[in-house]
Amino acid sequence: MLKKILFALVALTLALACLCACNDTTTTKLPDEKKLYTVSFKFNNGDADYALSVESGSLVPAPLTPARENYIFNGWKFEGKIWNFSEDRVYENIAFTAQWIDASSIFSYSVNDDATITVTAYNGSLTEIRIPEVISGLTVTAIADNVFKSFNDTDVTLITIPKTVKSVGKSAFEGCGFMPITILGELSHIGEQAFDGCTLLTKISLDENITDIPFRAFADCTSLTELTIPKNVSVISEDAFSGCSGIKTALLLSTDFSVDDSAFAGCDSLVTVFYMGSEADWNDVLSKVNDGGNGNDNLKNAKVYFYSELEAEGDYWHFNDKNQPRCW
Repeated sequence: MLKKILFALVALTLALACLCACNDTTTTKLPDEKKLYTVSFKFNNGDADYALSVESGSLVPAPLTPARENYIFNGWKFEGKIWNFSEDRVYENIAFTAQWIDASSIFSYSVNDDATITVTAYNGSLTEIRIPEVISGLTVTAIADNVFKSFNDTDVTLITIPKTVKSVGKSAFEGCGFMPITILGELSHIGEQAFDGCTLLTKISLDENITDIPFRAFADCTSLTELTIPKNVSVISEDAFSGCSGIKTALLLSTDFSVDDSAFAGCDSLVTVFYMGSEADWNDVLSKVNDGGNGNDNLKNAKVYFYSELEAEGDYWHFNDKNQPRCW
């Protein structure tokens, strides 16, 4: 009898709970879903336009910088204003339009005998300076002497040298210490002091046909951490890399070259050299290292590894599958 009473009480309790739940008019609110807006890009360079969906209040993923022959990209505009992709957020549908500037209007140039272009002056006020690959239908292959010498417009956030440029003249970028400089191609000619004092230059690529590194070509480029000397270099001139305090490793593909006074002065972080030749070849190179003022002690005192295709014990190195030097 007691069990029947207990079961009845439980059943009554459950019934009342269900009744209360059914009569409860309170609505549980779900979190509001983010509204999506359409963001479209019109390139005006022959590339197909495209669009994406972006949540309200979000940043827009910046697209890759587009290219257009004879023109320089000058940002994306929406309703007449340049969009800041690191700060501006989306609260409506947006249609971006690429902005272009005729390259010949801000770069002076000369036409070379081989129908290529040498940039001789910069006359613009861009915050991002991307030297074009093509001006007036001709390929840009060189930058003349002094074009950007002591150019330190604090509004400029970068300078990019295109892959078509093979020659950079004397003092072309000397003293450009307040802006990152990116070299996209391989240089086969460099003038004296071409990048002297470019403290934010992080990487250099030299063509295998270059034969000399001239006076103060990369002096005080303190952001360089690695250095490759191509196989045909026969002279590393006075102060060529002096003050490059960030260089830690040097890959020397040339096996026979001279090193002038203070070429590596102040390269205090240089501790490892990967040398393409043998120990006997290295001793010949050391005999041609100028000792004036002990300016090249950092090079002479670095740990040297000698190239070997086959695995070997001792101070030897090889290229890995990514073409990087590695010790055996």
